[in-house]
Amino acid sequence: MDAEQHKTVPEPAEQPTKPPLTEQQDARWAILAHLGGVLGFLPSLLIVLLLADRGPRTHREASEALSFQWTICVPVIVLYLIAGLTTGIPVAGWGISVAVWILAGAVLLFGAVSSCIAAWHTARTGTYRYRFAVRLREG
Repeated sequence: MDAEQHKTVPEPAEQPTKPPLTEQQDARWAILAHLGGVLGFLPSLLIVLLLADRGPRTHREASEALSFQWTICVPVIVLYLIAGLTTGIPVAGWGISVAVWILAGAVLLFGAVSSCIAAWHTARTGTYRYRFAVRLREG
């Protein structure tokens, strides 16, 4: 009976660590982190979560891209809320709402163009730092 009570629980097997990215893969994912900004913040977020610990360049550039995308995303959400709230106001509300929708589109276009410029610059020089970004995490 004592032998059954003192059975040891086997140690869980260690999770195999993922190999680091090659230099070419690191460069490719760094560029894609910026280019993914055309679709919003989700591509750079996924790259940060899944690949940032496997390559220094990917970590740095994906963190920078994510910070910029959040900087674009928050004002756009606020503009969408303002547009939705002003739509119900008679006469003047429609004009304000249309203007706010146009402004939100301009902010999204600015984000997409900036992401393309960052991807191009990263491909040429290896790194890019957005001039306008709230840096939530340092790369």
